[in-house]
Amino acid sequence: MKDLNEMGTDDYFFYLKKPYLGKLIKLSLATFGISLLAVLLCYLPIFYVIVPITLMNVIFAFNPEQSVSDIIKSGFALGNKKWLVTFGLVIVSSILASMVGMM
Repeated sequence: MKDLNEMGTDDYFFYLKKPYLGKLIKLSLATFGISLLAVLLCYLPIFYVIVPITLMNVIFAFNPEQSVSDIIKSGFALGNKKWLVTFGLVIVSSILASMVGMM
């Protein structure tokens, strides 16, 4: 709407409003706990956990009505199926982002 100069409500901070804030905090703590546990297991499991954690954010963005445990289960289920493709895309996009950042 901003690009087309149309009037409407600004929903930039939609997920920081009351119905989603608690779920967002729980999901953030769960993500932190999962990644901390993976790091404590000698850094090798963090490569496995990167993909489901990345997908959890996307699943929450498109399905905010799901519970936190369902979002985590869905992230790991989809992450296990498409791990190599998603990991490759994360690596390629991080390389491209660093190149653009250096410009």
